[in-house]
Amino acid sequence: MMLIFILVTVILSLVFPVGLGDPADPTDNLFVPKPEWYFMSLYELLKFFPGKLEVIATAVIPAGGILVLFLVPFLDKSPEKKPSKRPLAMILMFLAVAAISALTLIGILS
Repeated sequence: MMLIFILVTVILSLVFPVGLGDPADPTDNLFVPKPEWYFMSLYELLKFFPGKLEVIATAVIPAGGILVLFLVPFLDKSPEKKPSKRPLAMILMFLAVAAISALTLIGILS
């Protein structure tokens, strides 16, 4: 199956090539660089921590969020499998998804 998938991908890339776009123009001062959507929340978080505080937005908050999500199974030791019976895990996941989604949306709209 992987061989078939790779062959289909290669054939599609040969039949429908995708261009890279216009070459970079260093004289164009109207271009505002923005990251792709999957980094937009981190890019938007940088706006809240200027200067020397950037390390908080680039390392401390993302690492802390990953650590909290990693520790959820150890903090919520409920044997229940239903999401409605695990409020701590659901609240933490909801807050993480809501924060990332809100920052991404704010970054895209700005």
